[in-house]
Amino acid sequence: MKNSFLVSIFILIAFYAYGQTNPPVQQSVPQDLTGVSIASEEELLKAVQSYQEGKYTDAIGILRRYVERDPNNKEAYILLGKSYVYSRDCTEAMNVFKKIEPLLEKQDKDIVYIDMARCYIQDKRYKEATDYLNSIKESAADREGIKYLMATLNIATQNFKEAKPLLLELYNNSPTYKSRAAYYLSVISQKENNLDESLKYLEVASKDKDSEEGREAERIMGNISSDRAKLEKKSLFKPFFKLRSTYVIDSNVPEMAENEDENLKYLTNLGSVSMRWGARTDLELSGGVNFKKQNHSAGATIMYFSDYHFLPVNSIIPRSQFDANYYDIMFVYAGLKYNYDFLLNKKNILSPGLEIGLLNLFTDPYGSFVHDEGAKSGPNFYLTSLNIVPNLSFSLNNIFVFKPYYRFRMDSYHQSIEDKEVNSLSGLDHSIGFEGVLNFLDTDSVLLRFEYDSNNADGSQWRYSGYRFGLGVSLIALSVIDLRFVADYFMRDFSDSKYSLKDGSDVSRSDDRLSISTGPEFILGSIARIGIKYNFILNQSNVKDVYEYTRHMGMLFWELKF
Repeated sequence: MKNSFLVSIFILIAFYAYGQTNPPVQQSVPQDLTGVSIASEEELLKAVQSYQEGKYTDAIGILRRYVERDPNNKEAYILLGKSYVYSRDCTEAMNVFKKIEPLLEKQDKDIVYIDMARCYIQDKRYKEATDYLNSIKESAADREGIKYLMATLNIATQNFKEAKPLLLELYNNSPTYKSRAAYYLSVISQKENNLDESLKYLEVASKDKDSEEGREAERIMGNISSDRAKLEKKSLFKPFFKLRSTYVIDSNVPEMAENEDENLKYLTNLGSVSMRWGARTDLELSGGVNFKKQNHSAGATIMYFSDYHFLPVNSIIPRSQFDANYYDIMFVYAGLKYNYDFLLNKKNILSPGLEIGLLNLFTDPYGSFVHDEGAKSGPNFYLTSLNIVPNLSFSLNNIFVFKPYYRFRMDSYHQSIEDKEVNSLSGLDHSIGFEGVLNFLDTDSVLLRFEYDSNNADGSQWRYSGYRFGLGVSLIALSVIDLRFVADYFMRDFSDSKYSLKDGSDVSRSDDRLSISTGPEFILGSIARIGIKYNFILNQSNVKDVYEYTRHMGMLFWELKF
């Protein structure tokens, strides 16, 4: 009888010592286990002692032998399951708990369900964990333990709004859970871009050397330089560099149309046009720096782009006889951007911003297109375009982003042929539009775009008004491959243009353009990508001889990013 009493006392002490999210030996969190008892045996007493001393493997061995002899001893099974939880074997723990679940009384469930919920969280089965915790949150003695598990469950599901009040309550009122709550509060503060508050909580959490959260906080703090200014400088400025090249096979490389006017040959495609398969390649070099501090984010980018055309693959005619619309093009772009994030209820973000970009685009009339052919130079044009884009982004739960914007563009355009000026124009352009991004994978899963463009430049054939719709969908988004489908519809009205058709009539050009592309990108670590893509273009136009066509393009590209 004396031994039976001692064993019962040891079992009670052992269960009192549990009640924690992780099972360190040094701490005690009480639970009410009145009525729990196990028959007195010397071997079982050793199991209880091993359990209390953190020797869970020894306790498991003893308890497994015991339940084989006494398979109806519910309390022994409970202690066996808890020993498995402590030893990080949730699979075996759940096997034990499921076996005895039909036999559990209300006070037993208060003890066992908190462990089952803990294992479900570990296995990312969040719905089951929530159901078990909700079933005992009003009756279990370890209310703080349940609150802590509910907080970690909310963090695991990115529900920071629900987690933070629970953690703050534990941080302010629970000596047992204060350090662990501090660790997860540091995680939430980091998500809120509050570096100072995150470090404050990390310092508190790191003082608990015995919990896993405390050791992780200590490791993070150990990686932080004592020179705070150096840390902030390193974290705020992130330089980047990208090198990208694309090789294109194009079905729509036309030969030069027959036309008596040498200048007109280079400006239009009127006449008999023969389309041939051709090839080209382009090269993009870009770099810059991104800046971020709390709610402020900014960036600067500069990019160089060059597009070179090759011979048609099914023709041996000299390059100088191709349409001059296919000359080499280069541009240099420099841009600045700034955004300020307003946090709405810790979950949604409203972010006004401003982007400014300057584009210089020009051709190389004596470049690879006409070299060594003995031909006259192709057309030369130079375009300077200033873009100012105020915008407003709204982010909902890091899942949906909606971004309306207004674009003001000021262009200066000059075109000449063999030092003879053809056009020298300037104009203003106004556009409004929006972008919508839905993230339900690890990438931009669905991308929607709309833009309306109004043109108020007089007499500029190279300007247009119109609108465009765009849709992009990630069909496959994995760590090593990204397969996307992109569709774009573009309506353009060149109201100031004038084209003479074969029947002698003059029209202002109007186009409807549909572009569809798809293909996989293979992700090679964090710095490289390689991909292939097919692009189909259908262009309908009232200037049928020139601008009505069907186009097929195959692309191979590679990219390095640092």
